[in-house]
Amino acid sequence: MTMQDILYYIHTYGLIVLFLMVVGEYCVPAIPTGIVMPAAGIIAGQAHKGIINVMLISLIAGVVGSIILYFIGYFLGSTILEKLKIKHPKIEDKLEKTEKILEKHSFLGIFICRLIPIIRTYVSLICGTVKVNFLKFIIFSIPGIFCWNFTGIVVGYFFGGKIRF
Repeated sequence: MTMQDILYYIHTYGLIVLFLMVVGEYCVPAIPTGIVMPAAGIIAGQAHKGIINVMLISLIAGVVGSIILYFIGYFLGSTILEKLKIKHPKIEDKLEKTEKILEKHSFLGIFICRLIPIIRTYVSLICGTVKVNFLKFIIFSIPGIFCWNFTGIVVGYFFGGKIRF
């Protein structure tokens, strides 16, 4: 999916598409995280959707997506992680890096992992797998999700003026 595709869908179908894309981005590592948030910022700036609305929707959607992946990890985590390691051997070091950050920094590690590309998606799966306290998972995820989404949206909002959809 390209930036133009994302812009088209959000502009045509509204902020519900943004919500669904962000939920998907937080649930499925294959969705390109580097373009969804800037696209949301472009839409906020050009389609007059309101940057506050876009940020709020992206935050809620990020939390929902993270919760979904947390519970997938909680119930199926070990099986999924093993299959991921077999099917995608290159991802094993990312998973190990995520686990090391979580071990070293405890709950603050959840926040830190939310700011690192690729790792940011797997942190929910790993936290669910090792049965991290759910409330603490949410409390430490929200600031990280906000920081990541805010940065991408602001970049799109201020620098996306030349992109047309």
